[in-house]
Amino acid sequence: MGKLRRAWIMAVVAIVLFVANACAFRTPNRVEAEDNPSACSKVALLVGINKYQKPGLPELSYAESDVDAVAAELKTFGFEVTLLKGSSKGSEQATRENIEKTVRRVVAPLSKDDVMLVMLSGHGQQLMVVTTDGGRKDEAYYCPVDGEAGNPATLFSLSHLVDDILAPNVGRKMLLVDACRALPPDPSRGARGIQGRGIQGRVIALPEDTAVFFSCRSGQESFERQELKHGLFTYCILEGLRGKAAQDNDVDWSGLVSHVSRRMGQPDMRRLMPADRAQDPIPAGGVPYTVLAHITAPPALSGWGYPTRQATTTRPTTGQPPSPKETSPRDEWGWPVRVATTIGLHTDKLLRDGARAVGRVRTKTIRVPADQTWTGTGIRVTQGMTVDMTATGEIEAAPATDPRAYYHRVPPQGRAERVSQTPEPKLPGLALLGRVGPNGRPFYIGSQPRVRIDSAEGELFLGINDDVVSDNAGEWTVRIAIRPSPQ
Repeated sequence: MGKLRRAWIMAVVAIVLFVANACAFRTPNRVEAEDNPSACSKVALLVGINKYQKPGLPELSYAESDVDAVAAELKTFGFEVTLLKGSSKGSEQATRENIEKTVRRVVAPLSKDDVMLVMLSGHGQQLMVVTTDGGRKDEAYYCPVDGEAGNPATLFSLSHLVDDILAPNVGRKMLLVDACRALPPDPSRGARGIQGRGIQGRVIALPEDTAVFFSCRSGQESFERQELKHGLFTYCILEGLRGKAAQDNDVDWSGLVSHVSRRMGQPDMRRLMPADRAQDPIPAGGVPYTVLAHITAPPALSGWGYPTRQATTTRPTTGQPPSPKETSPRDEWGWPVRVATTIGLHTDKLLRDGARAVGRVRTKTIRVPADQTWTGTGIRVTQGMTVDMTATGEIEAAPATDPRAYYHRVPPQGRAERVSQTPEPKLPGLALLGRVGPNGRPFYIGSQPRVRIDSAEGELFLGINDDVVSDNAGEWTVRIAIRPSPQ
């Protein structure tokens, strides 16, 4: 009887401890959601319109694909994304009424700790309107799919969006405007298939913690190109969101703005603009340091020079690093690893996608598209490593209509001729190049079977020695094998 009583008492104690433990685990979660800045919400509203219902607003080609592509990237960053497009139906169509209702619905649950990004892609107008006190002022409008050119009652005011809807409801507000700021007499004019978009006028006054990034300065046009399948501005935005704007392993708003501004001034992008009509992105206002996504890379494994990499974290945050429980060790290919504790044993890697490990040599196959200046391999290398490469395939470096054989069926070794306007004029034109890190000095790869890494640690990038890549086609296939240097 005594044993039964003791067993009953122990059972009661166990139940009490279990309940106490459960409460203890739940309480910190509530505290984190309320007190931790990393628990903020990140939301985005993206609006794109190609075809309008009323006359007077010419059709565009890529405004909707622009917002689709940006939406996909923002979702990987943990944003809750809402899309309105001219071609959509019902409540998802970009009418004036739906834009007003949707933006109010999206901001309603937000607070001063939250982040909202709005992107407008399409046409707009700058109109002179009468104010409530009888005065007159210029007002910038975005054109909904049902808007009438020149009729402000049917258009969507940017001042109304920022001052009346965003400012009272959300802490950090970021606005991307891919549209012209001076509508030409013929908005579809332009060489080589370029088309214009339109929001005219000067920068609007902005509340605190508000940043606007215009695709061009006042008086300029914003162009889209068939080769890119995007507007030039959005194409550079996408590059930045996909990693080229990362600084110290973070993609933040100011870094994204800096990347796009710098990228739009580079020769390959300038060549996509008409010779007499530049496009210069202009930022206005500002927000405190706001991280869109974290990309973390822990130190290399001791003894072998095999770096590991943590998975990209997509939790909503404005500046806090990811918690350890949200990341897992990754090898130089970015895949999960188990690290042996005995000296002399290398990483036990989980193999997939055709990659394999042979002894201490790791292999991976990379496709290098000719229409990208640089392609990241996901492989981190260190000084002294030996990289074996087998590059195959042929690419086209000009349209099929170009009669010059120099640009057609180009192998990885490129052409023996040096061309002064290429990024590396002392290296063979159109050749396969490599570099370590996003700002490393390019070096020749071509058809060489082996390359020794002489620069500092970083990700290995592969690219092409061509000043204009937008009209290129095809890809090279590069099989890479890494031989770490001995300790």
